[in-house]
Amino acid sequence: MKSVKANQSAKPDARPKSAAEVFNDQPKTIRDLAQSLRKLALNAKPTLTENAYGGVKVRLTLYSLNTPANVICGIQPAQGGCLFYLHHVTPDDSAVVKITGQGKHARQVRLNKLTPGDARELRRLIALAISRAA
Repeated sequence: MKSVKANQSAKPDARPKSAAEVFNDQPKTIRDLAQSLRKLALNAKPTLTENAYGGVKVRLTLYSLNTPANVICGIQPAQGGCLFYLHHVTPDDSAVVKITGQGKHARQVRLNKLTPGDARELRRLIALAISRAA
């Protein structure tokens, strides 16, 4: 049994270890949206690796090609929906979904539902990101 100094409190590890831990404590609508986006990412390229990151307040999953540093996309549950992160794309790459962000590699699409048109466009953008990352 580990001892804890008097001025320290024993805290459980808040880092998520899986997508389930990232999504499960969300309201049902956000959890369902996140699971749909997860399926979209993993079906786009089954060899993508899923990793969960974050702590108590911010949690997300990232989907990488070959190494964890080669991120293709990610999902972060957010108030009222999810942020779907896309690496290797720019706002000019889509006229269907609104891509925002100033990052060198990462941009995001804010979603509160996933329409069939949005799903088609996100699949296309994931494929584009994979082609640019390879």
